[in-house]
Amino acid sequence: MRERLGLDQTQKGQAALMIRESIRSDHGVFTVQVENQHGVATASCVVNVLDKPSAPINFTFDEIRNTSVVCYWEAPEDDGGSEILNYILEKKDNKNEEVGWITVTSTLKGCSFPVTKLIEGKEYIFRVTAENKFGCGPPCSSEPLVAKNQFDPPDAPNNPRVHEVTASSARISWHEPKDNGSPILGYWIERKEVNSKHWTRVNRALLNSLEVKVSGLMEGLTYIFRVLAGEKEWSRSTEFRCKELTYTVTGLTEGSDYYIRVMAVNDAGPGAPGVTEPVTVKEPLEAPVVDFDASVKNGVIIRAGEALRLPAVVRGRPQPEVKWNKDEGEVDHERALVETEGRNSVLFIRKVVRADHGKYQVTGTNSSGTKSAETRVDVMDVPGPVVDLKTVLVTKKKITMTWADPLDNGGSDIIGYEVLRKDAKMKLFRQPVETASCKCDIQDLLVGEEYDFRVIARNKYGDGAPTDLGPILAVDPK
Repeated sequence: MRERLGLDQTQKGQAALMIRESIRSDHGVFTVQVENQHGVATASCVVNVLDKPSAPINFTFDEIRNTSVVCYWEAPEDDGGSEILNYILEKKDNKNEEVGWITVTSTLKGCSFPVTKLIEGKEYIFRVTAENKFGCGPPCSSEPLVAKNQFDPPDAPNNPRVHEVTASSARISWHEPKDNGSPILGYWIERKEVNSKHWTRVNRALLNSLEVKVSGLMEGLTYIFRVLAGEKEWSRSTEFRCKELTYTVTGLTEGSDYYIRVMAVNDAGPGAPGVTEPVTVKEPLEAPVVDFDASVKNGVIIRAGEALRLPAVVRGRPQPEVKWNKDEGEVDHERALVETEGRNSVLFIRKVVRADHGKYQVTGTNSSGTKSAETRVDVMDVPGPVVDLKTVLVTKKKITMTWADPLDNGGSDIIGYEVLRKDAKMKLFRQPVETASCKCDIQDLLVGEEYDFRVIARNKYGDGAPTDLGPILAVDPK
């Protein structure tokens, strides 16, 4: 520093200290001292020289695997007088000078990072740089690292033994082998016929015991068995840090047993993991839940000739089997189309007729039970034909007829009837008579003529199908 110091005393009573081309190490407390025959006086000031941070320190590795590693380091001893904004982590093939540095992350706030997608057997070197608002400081480089597991597979189980042989099964047992640094998770058992080249796996999931009963063997055949130990290799489930206290792990194999561990991470790095008990992956069982869409849940009123659509949602685990019924019987599949996709099921009829009215039921069934939902469909139409049409009085001048209401009123009250007549020799009915009751007197007849009669019921949707009677001869009774 002495070579860069200068002292300015050109003005009486003042002094100035100058440092040319200041650097970060110049920061600190500067003190000036003056002295005369009456004593000594001092004054101090703090000088902060801002600069880029120094290099991070103590670069280390953890959880070294054949395709991944977790890198750790400590913050720089000197932050340059300004807060560290982030770290830049890079990797490089240590044996290939033609390949430069590849950025792994440039926005990291903490002092650890899991590096994935490494190539097994390749030697890497890593470096990390701290950055503040004045720029990036010098890097801290790691020792070379070869991407490989830090333990070997377990040894072969010693001398598997076969006993309790029957016509279709055999019991196999073995001793626990050396794990070579990684706890044994379980065992795979395989078999093959003595003249075959192909091994068949006996168990679908890793076996935790030291014996197993192998069934499904064929009497008279000779089999060879072998046992393989499987070590516990952890694989990362989260690509990024999870801030929630719940997480759904995907990509699991049904029927297999898993251990799951969780590590909390702060700026100092990850803590010790918490490990679950063994978890068997299986589809959770949920009883069916069935409900119609809100648009049809409380019933449907529809005109004949219109399209009917009944959407429903059927949920459950496993996904329930869906069945539709009408009035507790089968739906007419020639007229009704049922489409089921996932949880959604729809019954569709292109053009409804009066016979389509009734109670519709959708049912979901799975291994946990059966659940149904119902809704009512009313199809409105013109009434059917009147019934029991007959004459109760016949004279040469008057004929009196009665009838009964239609068996089907079309879903709406009968508001009246129309009675028409025609000469038996004529083609067209005429002279309509309106009546509100099921009785009508026809007068002004021609003596000796034959007449045909027609009665039509009416509701608010229109005229129904006709009912005809005749010919009736207009003569007095004898």
